[in-house]
Amino acid sequence: MELKAFIEKTQITEKIKEKSFSLITGIAVFIIIMLVLYQGDNIGLSDNGDYPRFAYRNYIMPLEKSEHPFYYYYDKYEMNLEKGIFEVNMDGGNPYNSPHFIFLQLSKIVSIINNYFAQNLMNEYFVSSLAIIYILIYSVSIALIMDSIKNRSLLQKLSIGALMLIVLCDQGYTLYFNSFYGEAAQMVLSLFLLGVLLKILEKKGGRVWIIIYYLAVIILSGSKFTNIPIGILFGIIGLMFMGLTKDRLFWILNIGGFITTCFAVWMMINSIPVWMDDVTNYQAVFFGVLRNSDTPEADLEALGVDKKYAAIADTHGYLGGGYPINIYDEEFKNNFYPNVSKFKLLKFYIERPERFWEKLEISAKNSTYISPPYLANYGPQKDRMEFAHRFELWSKLRMMLKFDNLSVIIMYFVAAGLILIIEMIRWFFYREKRMDVFIILLLWLTIIAGSGINLVIPVIGNGEADLAKHMFGFIHYFDMLAIGIWAWVGNEIRKNPIYIKVCIVVIALVLIFTFLTGLIQNKYLKPDTGAYIKYGSFEGQELVWQIIDNNNNELLLLSANIISKGQYDTGFKAEDEERKEFGSNLWEGSDIRRWLNGPFLDEIVEKEGDNQVFSEITSYLSIKDKSRSEKGRRPLYWTYVPEAVDWESEEALQKINYDRVFLLEGSELKKYVVNNNLEHRREDDYWLRTPMTSNGSMVRYVAEDGNIFHKDAKVKDMGILPAMRIEYPKEYIGEGTIKEPFEIISIR
Repeated sequence: MELKAFIEKTQITEKIKEKSFSLITGIAVFIIIMLVLYQGDNIGLSDNGDYPRFAYRNYIMPLEKSEHPFYYYYDKYEMNLEKGIFEVNMDGGNPYNSPHFIFLQLSKIVSIINNYFAQNLMNEYFVSSLAIIYILIYSVSIALIMDSIKNRSLLQKLSIGALMLIVLCDQGYTLYFNSFYGEAAQMVLSLFLLGVLLKILEKKGGRVWIIIYYLAVIILSGSKFTNIPIGILFGIIGLMFMGLTKDRLFWILNIGGFITTCFAVWMMINSIPVWMDDVTNYQAVFFGVLRNSDTPEADLEALGVDKKYAAIADTHGYLGGGYPINIYDEEFKNNFYPNVSKFKLLKFYIERPERFWEKLEISAKNSTYISPPYLANYGPQKDRMEFAHRFELWSKLRMMLKFDNLSVIIMYFVAAGLILIIEMIRWFFYREKRMDVFIILLLWLTIIAGSGINLVIPVIGNGEADLAKHMFGFIHYFDMLAIGIWAWVGNEIRKNPIYIKVCIVVIALVLIFTFLTGLIQNKYLKPDTGAYIKYGSFEGQELVWQIIDNNNNELLLLSANIISKGQYDTGFKAEDEERKEFGSNLWEGSDIRRWLNGPFLDEIVEKEGDNQVFSEITSYLSIKDKSRSEKGRRPLYWTYVPEAVDWESEEALQKINYDRVFLLEGSELKKYVVNNNLEHRREDDYWLRTPMTSNGSMVRYVAEDGNIFHKDAKVKDMGILPAMRIEYPKEYIGEGTIKEPFEIISIR
């Protein structure tokens, strides 16, 4: 008996050792995410207008003091306990239901338990109650995935574990946990499905696991309607599990699960709300097909839509009013919506591959950030639209790796396809025809398909409206794709040591080439676009400018460095309450304009003389200043992408101003800097003069990474990067480089 007990104890100890690495990884995931979200001020994602579809439908309502839901993250809400925990409110507004509501409903139970022990009011609801559910499932999912590699070497396990922590715990992903968005459920369930799938392969079946698998497939499919094709693929993989075992009950459960999943998916497809289908079709046409189209009328005719509706090109479904045509009357509804479908839109793009490529490039550009850069991370204890920077190594690496470049994306897809072909050949010709290996290949195909589907569907199915947020599915699956490719390449290199030497040589050559390229600077024969020039001084320091435009009579200069930091406007003279509190984004009356054309200009004139040119500049207006506009019919659209910052600027509300010193407007930044391949990033964030046109206080700025966001005009620590025009110099010396800029001897 003692021997038997000893053997059993030894076996248990071995099992614990076997699973210790996966257990430690799961615990590490939990701890890292909790620290990221809750160490110091709680962080999460603000509302972009979708919360009524999620929280309010589950009787979770904002508190009265939640004044700025678009600009602050709010952790605390209140729930209506007179309604059942699992009851969904389908009254009024746009009815919507989703299987991922189960997480919201369970979180209400967590909040009730927390309120009981913390002695809070019982109707208080905390978003962290939802986050803790996601975090627990997420941690378990990653532990399950790590458990599937328990037979690998310690170095391999450490490498994979570190990669999982860096990528999957990045705040870009985990911020979604502290929100009501369906993306959190999508991400958690995708990883959970992967973990369960690997567990079924390990066990060669598993009756309980197959039930869990299909439940996860159903909820994943409904977490966002774009997940339905992916859910179908996972369902097909589920059927393949029957090749792992001869267990009849497992077969019965598998077939039953598959049939149930098919029925659930069919129900989901048929339950897509009419309003949602209508608004996405509207945006897919007028904010998608017709965006930047040279032939809007011909495009509409190709879709079977009356060409007279070309008048509403470049409008989306959430303007609320101001459309040139009444899109709410019965004539428009009857003439447009019955004639447009997602299949028609797909056919349109397939027949026009060059237009299709353009849209995919736009999709790629909007996948720079994991979580959308127009959603705030902090609550009212910080400035509005404040972002967190806690655990974002992977977010920065993604940008360095150009994961938002369509050519790079295509390259990865090609690599993934080649790996699939190679492994299929190996499976077919060189290996025993093992079903578990075949299932892994199907899983790889599903990841490729999931990434491709989520690259294409958002812009084709919904146009460019809210595109950055809709790219999350692509980002999530593409990151898994990239990790899979790297892991496969690493494994191939490990098996062939000669590859390691080749890689070292290639990396060394790239580094040497990059270093030498950085040493070479173009010399200029005369002051021309791209060259640097000394002009004036500020606070005793000589100012160096870059020439960003040259018309042979005048030079347009942009400061090479941020000259100071300060507010765009204090709001001191404002009559509007919001502007008093947060400052005004009206360039014409801003404090920064007065300072640039006053004290700052005075110092330059003192050194250089009065040879600055008055520039006629177009300043865009917020909706609050519509009455001041001299041209345009709607607010300027927002995008964080520098290449598209002048998005529909021709139709935007605008007014002409005359200044000698000014901040660049977004369209000027694109025209003179971005389009000329000049560097627009600086050592810190700096103001543009472009307002965030949906309110009267926020102003756009260029972030350190080069993308364009917005903050209140009253923010104090924003860089000031002035621009001005001067007469073309008659005499000058220098090379025009940053180290040896031109010096002006005399002006014409």
